[in-house]
Amino acid sequence: MIVLEPGPGMGFFTLELARLVGPEGRVVAVDVQPKMIAGLRRRAERAGLLDRIDVRVAPESTMALEAWEGVEIFFSWPLRSSMKCLRLRRSSPKPRAR
Repeated sequence: MIVLEPGPGMGFFTLELARLVGPEGRVVAVDVQPKMIAGLRRRAERAGLLDRIDVRVAPESTMALEAWEGVEIFFSWPLRSSMKCLRLRRSSPKPRAR
């Protein structure tokens, strides 16, 4: 399972997501702030979870859109309060004309 987490900050939820995906899964954590990514990397290494987390610094203009390839779960800030995840659809249905 691959989970994308844009804007992870210091990784409060990232570490828990890495535990949830297990040793075969990956969390792609993308942030525009290098200091946040550095902090997340340190925390993940101390927790023994860095091998499950792909940490990336991305420019604000693109937010590393290539990170979406293969993503099965999208974890985003508005969902954090309830710790829910959305499954991404591999293909979107075409909108119906009305």
